[in-house]
Amino acid sequence: MKTALIFTNNVLPATQTFIQAQTSHLERYLPRHIGLAPYSPSLPVHPAPILLTKDRSAQSRFRKEIYKLTGVAPAFHREAQAVKASVLHSHFAEDAGLALPLQRATRLPLVVTLHGGIETQPDQKLRRELRGLEFLAHRAELQKRAAVFLCVSDFIRRKALAGGFPAAKCRVHYIGVDLDFFVPSAEPRERDVVLFVGRFVEKKGIAYLLRAMRIVQTTRPQTRLVLLGDGPLMGSLRALQQQLGVECEFHGSQPAPVVKQWLQRSRVVCAPSVTGQDGLSEGLPTVLVEAHAVGTPVVSTFHAGIPEIVQDGRTGVLVPEKDEAGLAKALLLYLGDDAAWSSASAAAVEWVRASFDLRRQNAELESVYDAASGTGYPAM
Repeated sequence: MKTALIFTNNVLPATQTFIQAQTSHLERYLPRHIGLAPYSPSLPVHPAPILLTKDRSAQSRFRKEIYKLTGVAPAFHREAQAVKASVLHSHFAEDAGLALPLQRATRLPLVVTLHGGIETQPDQKLRRELRGLEFLAHRAELQKRAAVFLCVSDFIRRKALAGGFPAAKCRVHYIGVDLDFFVPSAEPRERDVVLFVGRFVEKKGIAYLLRAMRIVQTTRPQTRLVLLGDGPLMGSLRALQQQLGVECEFHGSQPAPVVKQWLQRSRVVCAPSVTGQDGLSEGLPTVLVEAHAVGTPVVSTFHAGIPEIVQDGRTGVLVPEKDEAGLAKALLLYLGDDAAWSSASAAAVEWVRASFDLRRQNAELESVYDAASGTGYPAM
């Protein structure tokens, strides 16, 4: 069996379950995770990852920064070479820049998945912070050396092209979800639960959901909002929730089985995503695919790749970004109208099974690996 080195800067944050799911369902390639540092708490990966540093001590952080500046780490590169992999697959444009020394050392064809992040920001924004300057320093070489860029949505492909990524190397590839795991439940749902799942960062738009819920609870006071996740905005969002007097529950980050249970039991999922002041936007939020897979309608915004998941008026409702009244109206529709809910639920399951089956998408991914490691794509 061939081996694919799977590179991320940190291995492997709990928020990156979509990477864990993708790699664990490869059939013709053995995934071997590799990165610059372990993450805590981390998702389990097998076999054990190859790491530049083994912990997050001051000494390890210093070593990591030296590597980012020099690209020199003979022992790390030798360990990667010993795997005798066929392809190097890096997730995220920012991390792919850090993978370039590894690519040069191993001479493996480089496949990069663009999830929507630093590559969506304008250059003037990138020049204002260190991570942006680091990415700009690597971008031209990355665009040259990568065999192919897999964009998680057509929106991200358009953003990549606008950022100078070569059109011949950019293709849309939906990651998909495990349809044996994310299935509708026979258990009854909680009729008055609105669910949010995601990091507490600006682009998720959670403040607009809290304000929309104040409108919803004026009409349906029994409705409650459940938020699964964590992040830098936790404190300000809790303060806003108390200020608005919104009935909601903060459950923190949860493992995939718990997330699935909440997706199955909730009446509707809301993703009020917005373009951040820093220019950051979503790519293709996997949790919305998971919601549809279990038959849960989604209320969201016309933002980034979301319209490629949520079919407005069929599997959910989309409203303009920051439209609190529009979010509330759509939520009330699915909370109160059984016929609308049932129609959207059935259509959601049908749509995801047709377009986002992880096994089918992984077969396509492995074909990309084949082409990259053969003659299909040039390996610089």
